[in-house]
Amino acid sequence: MELEQRQNYQENYNRRNNIRITGLQEQPSKTWEETAITVSKLLEDKLQLPSMKIERAHRTGPAVPSRSRTVVARFEELGDREAVQLSSVAVMGGAAAHADDVAVVAARFTRSSHAGSVGMEPSDPFTILTLSVT
Repeated sequence: MELEQRQNYQENYNRRNNIRITGLQEQPSKTWEETAITVSKLLEDKLQLPSMKIERAHRTGPAVPSRSRTVVARFEELGDREAVQLSSVAVMGGAAAHADDVAVVAARFTRSSHAGSVGMEPSDPFTILTLSVT
């Protein structure tokens, strides 16, 4: 079990600069660079944040015609990701939402008393935050 716990912790540690964004309209054949620009513009326009360095932004899973896929955006700086979280708290409602990008195990056991059984401490900051952005 110790190896699995370390694996889960490492996976979440590697994702600490990521957020997931849902509700962004999808356009066919967009590259990850174009998606990163779209995310950057969203953060500037909707959250009034300064330009941030996004290392990479891409859609998850296969395309489904009836809905847009989640975007995973990775910031170069952890502080930028934290600024997005803080700014989005004040801006509720709208077409997009974001959440921390964490392993499935962490998503199931965020800050719960069961967190230790999957390699997390109850104090680990792996909460899923879903907020709307107008």
